Amino acid sequence: MKFTFSLSLNSSVEDLKNLVAKEMRCKPSQLKTFRIIKRSVDARHKNAIKLVYTVEASKGIEQGEVYSLPTYHGNLKYRPIVIGFGPAGIFSAYALAKAGLCPIVLERGADVDKRREAVKDFFQNRNLDENTNVQFGEGGAGTFPTEN
Repeated sequence: MKFTFSLSLNSSVEDLKNLVAKEMRCKPSQLKTFRIIKRSVDARHKNAIKLVYTVEASKGIEQGEVYSLPTYHGNLKYRPIVIGFGPAGIFSAYALAKAGLCPIVLERGADVDKRREAVKDFFQNRNLDENTNVQFGEGGAGTFPTEN
């Protein structure tokens, strides 16, 4: 990622590195790369001359930061309910099922095949199905991003 910072003349490279790490929400020691691409002087205000740095930086992934789905060992009084079968609903239902919780999925629209027909009908003939359209149905609102 590229960043641009203005610092006072008495600032150090460590101060710059700390600013970059703060911007990237990590510790300076977690920066994988840190490179000053450009350094210039901003002397527009004689009483507040600044050094302007353009920096390229990235942070590394620490070992052991691999995410794993939580597991659940116990009995629930009710099965979990997932509302919607867009990307978040699909993932949520998957994660709950992997945990052995047998989720119930509620979706307002139809499966993707029936949805495709309804969306095509809307774009060609302007017939709106209020329950199955670009916004509602299996796959969520992003399933038909380029239809027109």
